[in-house]
Amino acid sequence: MERAKAFLEAVATNENLAKALSGIKTREELLAFAASHGHDLTEQDLKDIVKIGSVYLKHKAGEPLSDEELEMVSGGFLVYLIGVGIVAVSAIISAAITTGALLIWDEYN
Repeated sequence: MERAKAFLEAVATNENLAKALSGIKTREELLAFAASHGHDLTEQDLKDIVKIGSVYLKHKAGEPLSDEELEMVSGGFLVYLIGVGIVAVSAIISAAITTGALLIWDEYN
């Protein structure tokens, strides 16, 4: 989870990186993108990014978070994501959901 958070924080604080994420369509592209910016992510890290993204979206929709979800984003990380630019967070979540959907699809096929 820590590598996922570090990657999200790096992208959230760099608008150019966030914009570059919009063209990513596969998990391989996301892994290569992350590696080219100093973040060696694993398949589990991608799943963690999807989890964090889903918690962020749930929070933005005003839905209550479970204890597990609160623990996942403990230490103010969710508040941090909310505080950074919406463009950056949207790009991160979009890429995470795109690659996350592919991860889930691959698991069942």
